[in-house]
Amino acid sequence: MNKLKILSLSFGCFISAISYTNASTSSTRKWTSEEDERLVSLMNTHGEVWTTVAAQIPDRNQRQCRERWNNYLGSSDLAWTPEEDDLLVQKVKELGPNWPRIASFFVNRSPMICKNRWTANERRSREQQSQSSSLW
Repeated sequence: MNKLKILSLSFGCFISAISYTNASTSSTRKWTSEEDERLVSLMNTHGEVWTTVAAQIPDRNQRQCRERWNNYLGSSDLAWTPEEDDLLVQKVKELGPNWPRIASFFVNRSPMICKNRWTANERRSREQQSQSSSLW
């Protein structure tokens, strides 16, 4: 399906231009578990050759594959150590939620993976507090 995009010029005039894009590749749909499995398999085979990897995942481009790998899948299978969790707590207290700076203190942890770990730990902590307070 093709879309018509309206472009505006900075001086306030509007012109219309036909810009053909493939709707299935330009949409921002969630990654499926099958796509994730395919991406992991391709990364194990080809490494970070994004052109090759993206060519083998329908409706995904190089940027999408790279970002999915770097931000969610690449190091998510590496278990967090208690020392890493302690460092994460320390750095969030010290720097606030500045995830790029925090991630620089970790090996193989992207800013998004650090943020996701922090969020998951916070959620677990809240749930435990809720459960213990409901017992009393």
